[in-house]
Amino acid sequence: MNNITIGIATESSWEIDSGYLAEMLSGIQEACDKQGVNLIRITCGFFAHSPHDPYEIQRNILVSNVNPDYLDGLIISATTGHFLDQESRTMLKHLLHKVPTVGIGPVPGIPSVVIDNKQAVKTAMNHLIEHHGYRNIALIRGPQNSEESADRYTAYLSALKEHDIPFRPELVAQGSFFVPSGIEAVREFLDDRKIPIDAIMAANDEMALGAIDELNRRNIIIPYDMAIVGFDDIHQARHIVPPLTTIRQPLKEMGTTAVRMLLEDIAGHKSDNNTVLQAELKIRHSCGCNEMLNESMPQEILSETGPILSIQTRHREEIIDDLKNLNLNSGRPGEDSWEEEFCDIFVSAVADPDAGRFHSRIDTLTRKLIAANTHPGILNKAVSTMRNWFIPRLDSTQEKALLETLLHQTREYISLQSQNAFALNIFRQNREVIVLHRIGNAFISTFDIPRLMDLMAEMLPLLGITGCYLSLYETPEFWEFPDPPPTWSRLILAFNEQGRIDIGKGGIRYKTGELLPAAAFTQAQKKSLTVESLFFRSHQIGFVIFEGGSHRRLIYEVLRAKIASALEGALILASHKESETELKLHKDHLEELVALRTAYLKDELAACTARHEQHGKPRTEDQQDPR
Repeated sequence: MNNITIGIATESSWEIDSGYLAEMLSGIQEACDKQGVNLIRITCGFFAHSPHDPYEIQRNILVSNVNPDYLDGLIISATTGHFLDQESRTMLKHLLHKVPTVGIGPVPGIPSVVIDNKQAVKTAMNHLIEHHGYRNIALIRGPQNSEESADRYTAYLSALKEHDIPFRPELVAQGSFFVPSGIEAVREFLDDRKIPIDAIMAANDEMALGAIDELNRRNIIIPYDMAIVGFDDIHQARHIVPPLTTIRQPLKEMGTTAVRMLLEDIAGHKSDNNTVLQAELKIRHSCGCNEMLNESMPQEILSETGPILSIQTRHREEIIDDLKNLNLNSGRPGEDSWEEEFCDIFVSAVADPDAGRFHSRIDTLTRKLIAANTHPGILNKAVSTMRNWFIPRLDSTQEKALLETLLHQTREYISLQSQNAFALNIFRQNREVIVLHRIGNAFISTFDIPRLMDLMAEMLPLLGITGCYLSLYETPEFWEFPDPPPTWSRLILAFNEQGRIDIGKGGIRYKTGELLPAAAFTQAQKKSLTVESLFFRSHQIGFVIFEGGSHRRLIYEVLRAKIASALEGALILASHKESETELKLHKDHLEELVALRTAYLKDELAACTARHEQHGKPRTEDQQDPR
C-alpha cells in the first residue's frame, strides 16, 4: 500500500471550513493514514458554472490533468456537481474514467457512497407533523440539477401527501446549498410572500444556518415563533443558537468507506454498485424539543406557592433595583427592562404547573440577553441575587428545593447560550471571511463603476450590512493633511434594508460638508452610521457610509480597502479610455485636415498642370498674330 497515491477532489479552500467537507475529509485522511496510502487534495471548482463565481470553473484544469502517471485513484465529492446540466454530466463521465474513481454522494456513472435521502427527509417531516403538529412547513430546496436535492424535494412532497396536507408552491424556496441562499429564502418567505410558517425544512445545514441567522436578526425566536430542521449534522449545527435538529449524515464514515471502495477498485475488485449508509434524525432544540425538560421541577410541591409569591410581592421593587445595579459600568443589554421579566419568570414558574412554559421563557430571555452582548457573569450574578432574596426567607424544604431547581436550570441555560453564542460568532466570522474573499474576487475583476455599485448592493447584505451610501469627490485629487476636502461630491450608490434608493442615473451632486444629500439622509438609519474614507495611497477618491454598529470596524476597514482599490482601478481605466477617446478625436481631426489639405493640393496640382499644359501647346491659325 505504501506506493499507492489517491486524490480527493473538493471545492476551493475557502469552502473547506464547511462542516460537510471538513468531517468528510477527516474520515478520508484517517483511512489513508491507517492504510499507509498517500493522499493528494486537489482543489477544484464546481464542474459547471457557479452562480457565485463565474471563474470558479477555471480551477478544474487540475482535474483535467488527473492521470495514472501520478495518481492511482480519485475520490470526488458530489458537491462539485451541484450545477451540472445533462451535457456536463456526460462530459464528466468521460473525464473521470482516466483512473479508478469513487464518489461521495451520488456522482453520475461513478460507484458512490450514498444515503437514503428520501427516507431521511420523510423521518424529519414525520417528526415535525406528528410530534409537533406543524402544518405550514416551508422547504428551502437545493440546486435544481442536484440528484440529492431532487430526492429530498420528492420526500417533502410525499410526506405532505401522506398526512393530507395540501402542497403549496409558495412554501418552497430555491436554494443553492450555501448559507446566503438560506438567508435569502427567509426574506423571500417573510418579506415578499408574507406567508405564515410553522416550521422550515432546509435541504442542508448550511442553508438552515443561514435561515437561523436571519430569523435571529429579526428577533424571531426559534423554535417558539418558528421551528427549523436541517440536513447533514455538520459541526456548527450542534452549537448554533438554538442547537439544530437535523438529519445526520455519517460524513466521517462516508469518507472512510470511499477510501475502502477505491482501494478495492485499484486492487481489481471493482463494484459498480453504490454503498448505502444509514442517516439518523438528531433531535435538538430548533424543532421545538428540549432536553432540559427532563429535569423539570417536582410537580407535587407546586401547590405550596404562597410564601414565594408573598416574598416577590413585598420585595419586588427592591429585587429589581438590585438586578439593575448589576449593570452599572457594564452597559445595558437593551432598552427593555429585562430585570422585571427576569424576576417575574421565577414566580410565574412556581404558580404554573407547565414546566415547559418556564423553560421557554427563561430560554428566550437568556438568549436575547446573550445576543445583546450581556456578559454571562452578569446573568449568573442575577441568579445569585434571586437566590439571596428568596432562599433565606423560605421555611419549607420543598419550596427551597423547587426554587433551587429553577435557579440551577437557569444557570444551565446561561451556560448553554453563552457557549452557543460563542460558537455562532465563530461561524459568522468564518462565513464573513469567505464572503470577503468572494467580494474581493468580484471587485478585482470589475473596472466599470456602475457594475461595481451593483456588486456592492448585491454582496454587502451577505455580511449583514443593511445600508450603504457611497460618494465620489467631484475632483479626485492628491491630498495632504490638513488641506480641506474637495468642495463637491456625488452620491453614486444608496441602498438600505428595503433595497436600492433611486438617486437618478447620474447620482446626486451635493456639498461634501453635508456628508449625504438630504434626500438620502432621511432614509439612512442615522442611529448608527460608520464613515470610511476611500483613498488609494495619497489619492483621495471619496467616502462610504455603512449602516450598523462600530463593533464591525474590522469588516468595514477590509471593505474600505477593497472598494478603494477597485474604484482606483476603474477610475484609471476610465481616464485611459477618455484619453484614448481624445487621442482618437485628435487623430480623426488630424486625418480630416490632412485629407482636406491633400484634396486642396490635388486640386491645385491639377489646376497647375492644366495651366502648364495650356502654355505649352502650339498656336492655331486663329490664334496667330494678324500682322
